[in-house]
Amino acid sequence: MLSVGSISKIKSGDCQEPIVLQITSLEKATNNKFKVTLSDGQSSNSGVLATQLSELVDKGDVKLGTIARLNAYVLNKVQDGYFIMTTDLEVVAQDENFVAPALSAAVTAVASTPNSNRVLKETSIQNTPGAMVSPGPAPSPSEDPRLAKSMKTHEGGTPSSLNAVHLSPTPSILKGFSPLSTPTGHQTPPVTPTLAAAGTPVQHVTQLAVASEKKNINLIQQLHPYQDSWNVKVVISRKSPLWTNKGPPKFVVEMADSQGGQIQGTFWRGQAERYHEVLQEGKVYVISKFQVKVANKAYNSCKNEYEIHFNDKTEVLEAPDQDTSGMAAVTFDIIPIEQLPKHVGRKVPVDVMGVVVALGPLGSVKRKSDNSDLQRRDVTLVDQSGKSVSLTLWGDLSTKEPAATCLEEHASRCVIMQVTNCRVTDYMGCSLSSVSKSLLTVDTQSAGSSNEAAEALKGWWKSQGYEGSAGLSFPSVGDSATVGGKGSGNNTGTRSFGYLSDINAAANAMSLPDPSARPVSTELTGCASVLKSDQTFYYLANPETGKKVTQQHDGSYMSEDGSMCAAPQHRYVYSFKLVDFTGETWANIFSAEGEAMLGVSADRLAEVKDQDADAAAALCKAAQWKEWSVVVSSKSREYNGERKMRHTVTSLKPVDYVQQCRRLLDTINKF
Repeated sequence: MLSVGSISKIKSGDCQEPIVLQITSLEKATNNKFKVTLSDGQSSNSGVLATQLSELVDKGDVKLGTIARLNAYVLNKVQDGYFIMTTDLEVVAQDENFVAPALSAAVTAVASTPNSNRVLKETSIQNTPGAMVSPGPAPSPSEDPRLAKSMKTHEGGTPSSLNAVHLSPTPSILKGFSPLSTPTGHQTPPVTPTLAAAGTPVQHVTQLAVASEKKNINLIQQLHPYQDSWNVKVVISRKSPLWTNKGPPKFVVEMADSQGGQIQGTFWRGQAERYHEVLQEGKVYVISKFQVKVANKAYNSCKNEYEIHFNDKTEVLEAPDQDTSGMAAVTFDIIPIEQLPKHVGRKVPVDVMGVVVALGPLGSVKRKSDNSDLQRRDVTLVDQSGKSVSLTLWGDLSTKEPAATCLEEHASRCVIMQVTNCRVTDYMGCSLSSVSKSLLTVDTQSAGSSNEAAEALKGWWKSQGYEGSAGLSFPSVGDSATVGGKGSGNNTGTRSFGYLSDINAAANAMSLPDPSARPVSTELTGCASVLKSDQTFYYLANPETGKKVTQQHDGSYMSEDGSMCAAPQHRYVYSFKLVDFTGETWANIFSAEGEAMLGVSADRLAEVKDQDADAAAALCKAAQWKEWSVVVSSKSREYNGERKMRHTVTSLKPVDYVQQCRRLLDTINKF
């Protein structure tokens, strides 16, 4: 009944299917977890039962002597060895006579006697508390080949531990166990462990092998970045086109499992070319050996804090059971069109859905990189808000299906278009643009949970009497966009006149803005109270691009993008303490604004610091306590899980006292 030798196989990575082990010790730990010792009849290992299994212990279903099938487990390496984290188990049998694992002491005592060929007498086993034996005399070495082999091994020496003798369970030894019955009354069948097939994928895959039904499957919610020996059974909800324009080939898939978990995965390089044509949307696969990383929300819209990166070790097998009725569909966060202006300038992509009311002609633009033509097409969408938005489709999305379907049918019927992972821009006030990872669906026939939203949109369209109408026009959401202005291209966020007390109050708020939110600019009158002369004031940059450069072995300078520069210039980047009559805060300042504050160029300051440090300190001191009209841009940044506000000076000009007096008078008149 026990999976003999399975613990050793787990440690060597050769066992990935469910295994049957016995709990030989049980102790409550912190965080409502339980420490256990698990035995396979040959060796044992420490482990931990996950929090969700604590209820089984509290009810008494799991206790000392319990034999359980581990359906989901993870082997974690610690400083002193390994421990098995169990997240899902099924009780197979109970040993009601189990007291304590004293069998090891009795066996070790027998094996340690000088006469190692002695016969194990009946009392040596029967008197052992909790021994799993049936009535009757114990077999002698001559009667049991396993004992004879063990005794022969120890002739002429004394074993150092219990592992010197290996007793594998036999039907007679397990006679005292009573297998539990399933809810239908059938006994739980014993599990015979088999090793998972571990074949290396060929260079060009035309058909995937079928995965073993006994593979140890992990849930998406169990994934974390601290190991890579994962196995997931998922349905491919979405698959992006193979992207080869820039960098190595890659494509993205969105996956879901039977427990409602969803996650995004990316295939790279050879794996991308190998599996792109093989993987099909709507089919179920078992995927093993991959990396789990923290999700980059600028390119990931799945509701998961992690994402998967597939590598050369990844194995993809077709699941034997292709029933997807229990698989949860990937959910989408559809943003109403009237709320799109709030997302202008953010890096996080959005999902949109609307009725196609206009489809522009196919056009093209020249790429700067290789001067090639890039196809484009504008689509106008409208939803229940009565607002429309212009969506620009790029590349294959503009020429291939399902865009062609829209071109032929949108004028005669209600065509619902859903686009995931598109970018909100401030062009025309507010508009949408597809990116390389955007996925387009027409009529949302395979959009999973978004079918309800599509049906609601169709119902609204018909109820308004728009069905069959042509040439309808709706007000653009860009006309009412208040941030940035129509066609302004301004991405600096909102701007108002205020004081440092307002800035500090926002920075000390309980809930800081999301890092993807647009910055807030505040115009105020202040001065520099602290300007440290020992800080790094500048960096070497390409005068044409402003990008940082590093010196090469031949004396030339090269920036990160590979461009060369013969004569770099110093550019300012430093911090200072900004004060006004309401408070103070540290702020960063760059290039032109930094030069205005210090009164000298960065090249000149570098020259002065090399020649005379005291003279450079005098320049910093002279810049203090001069009054300026300052525009401070405030934006939240997240580092190591901690979110803080960062303040940057975007404008520094001499104070216009006439304008300042008028502003103060307007403020006074409000009271």
